[in-house]
Amino acid sequence: MRAFRLDGRLCLEVVDDGVGLGEGAVDGVGLANVRARLEQSYADAHRFSLEPGPGGGARAHIELPFLAVADDA
Repeated sequence: MRAFRLDGRLCLEVVDDGVGLGEGAVDGVGLANVRARLEQSYADAHRFSLEPGPGGGARAHIELPFLAVADDA
């Protein structure tokens, strides 16, 4: 997993080296829930992609608006 900031956005990436997505891969309940929650929370301000990973496996990428939070410590 990797997280970084880019152009005012928070980017999250998860890459695995498993069997990959396969032909005709369909969103299951988990991915449908992720997509619905992102849509509900961020409307058009988010990006989500799921694609074959480099060299096999899969890569999930999420971009959200970056919101800085003041540290009250």
